[in-house]
Amino acid sequence: MANIAQSVMDQTPDAFPDITGGAVPAPSQRGTRFPILFLIDTSGSTGHDPQTNGPGPGADIHRINAAVQGIFRNLRYPPSGTDLAAEQENIDISLISYNSRYRVNVPWTMATQLDPNIAPLQPDGVTCTGAALTYALGYIGHRIRYYTANNIRYGRPTLMHFTDGQPTDMAPGDATWKAVQAALYRVSPLNDPENRFAVIRHLVAANGNNPLTAQLKLGNGSVGTGLSLLAELSGERSALVLEDHPDLLNELVEFVTTFVSGVTNIFGQHDPDPDEVTDDALQNLDHIKRSA
Repeated sequence: MANIAQSVMDQTPDAFPDITGGAVPAPSQRGTRFPILFLIDTSGSTGHDPQTNGPGPGADIHRINAAVQGIFRNLRYPPSGTDLAAEQENIDISLISYNSRYRVNVPWTMATQLDPNIAPLQPDGVTCTGAALTYALGYIGHRIRYYTANNIRYGRPTLMHFTDGQPTDMAPGDATWKAVQAALYRVSPLNDPENRFAVIRHLVAANGNNPLTAQLKLGNGSVGTGLSLLAELSGERSALVLEDHPDLLNELVEFVTTFVSGVTNIFGQHDPDPDEVTDDALQNLDHIKRSA
């Protein structure tokens, strides 16, 4: 894992917030660390309600805020006797939001110390997805450098990307797109599972998958949605659609909770296959689906 991660870390900037802020247990009590980064799109479009053609209750940002608080609550207070409760002390969480720029809202923090009552994220600005993804990979890589320097074991990191899927700083085929795609190849389902530096899952909100309101130019000359664009960026199995349904919030919390439980289970010397973990987490869910 360390050799694979090094190629990513060598290409990332050094200017990160205090990575050591997320303390880990003493060596005698230490297990394998599982870093999970939540990357949240807070661009102006996430605050748009198609019904009002402006701000309103149907804006994606409301679902995103409620989901993040629910997910953080489950990570901080997992049901007793569950796999998540058993691994909770081994999970490190961070949250980065982005629009015209990116911001580290929650630096690396042990799940046992998370505050689920984070301030609601506010929509504003454009969608610099390419810059945010590049920074997020660097932030993960810098955390792994911290683990390695302190002889701390770690499992494959996870990047959970919540977005409406409409980047404004890159388009299919341009220089930024190619650079980001090259970096994401190391984490995408296009790469062999055993050689992935990390796992990425794009969770595309309903309004970003509406063919009537989200027409984007794709690399093959066709048009599509934010979901199809991100699937083209890092592979179809990396992108999931969040349908507009009253049950979505509960399903989203359940999906992420089950996914985290899956990626923190190590069988022998091998990490679990992230695609199999995703399939397991999607079972019995009706309103979170793969792009294909």
